[in-house]
Amino acid sequence: MNLAEFMKFREELNSNAEHVLVEADQEYAHELDKFYNFKEIAALLQNERIGPYEVACIYFLKHVFSIVRGVSNREEMEGRFIDARNYIDLMAGIWADATIAQLPSTAFKNTTESNI
Repeated sequence: MNLAEFMKFREELNSNAEHVLVEADQEYAHELDKFYNFKEIAALLQNERIGPYEVACIYFLKHVFSIVRGVSNREEMEGRFIDARNYIDLMAGIWADATIAQLPSTAFKNTTESNI
């Protein structure tokens, strides 16, 4: 696969991943809280060490294990890659949401300087 073919493949994969994520929102997300489902599951578990981020990580690992085991059907395998990619985005969003909530209001004032 050359670079142009890969970029076309990646563009289609991104489009398919976006479509799956939007459809899943209708079933799992709340209109006011993208991460509602993960928060509810964490609350049901009643374990202070398992929050929404850890719940998302568990679901992500489910897809990783499916990828590692492989499947005989190409469409199923592509679906596993898409699901794993979407969970990466969800985990990053949950992490960012929690991090932003804990930062002082001045944390994002100067975006040209690194906070590291």
